[in-house]
Amino acid sequence: MEGKYTKAGTIIGSIGLLITIVVTVISFIPKSSNNLAGEWLMTSKVFHADMKAYIGAEVQWKMFITESDNKIQGTAEKIKINGVDVDYNQRTYMEFNGAIEENKLIINFVENGKMRKTSGIIIARFQEDTFSGSFSHTASNTKGEIYSVKIE
Repeated sequence: MEGKYTKAGTIIGSIGLLITIVVTVISFIPKSSNNLAGEWLMTSKVFHADMKAYIGAEVQWKMFITESDNKIQGTAEKIKINGVDVDYNQRTYMEFNGAIEENKLIINFVENGKMRKTSGIIIARFQEDTFSGSFSHTASNTKGEIYSVKIE
């Protein structure tokens, strides 16, 4: 009878040890430490567009980002065009999601425009409380650069 309890105790002890090791390893896996969650101010500058009037335009967005592991998602609101506030009833909104690869962001977005939905991609590098890079957008086939700063 004693041998049965010893085997059972060994098995239970081994399972307990395995669980302890797994929990310890998981606790050391870095959680989302990219510091991207929060409120951001992003400015986009258009360098190419099928509609020539858009070239040179600077559009400012207020972004709200949530972060989980190596993924982000959020919303943004267009607040200024060429330094002029956009009236609340004229503002357009963007929804986005993306992936984080080291210090690189790849963001896919959909803008709910006045006439239709458009989409695009942002590819950026980030460090601390800034990220910058390029964008491509289906609205008038626009392309340009973005720069973002985190609002504390």
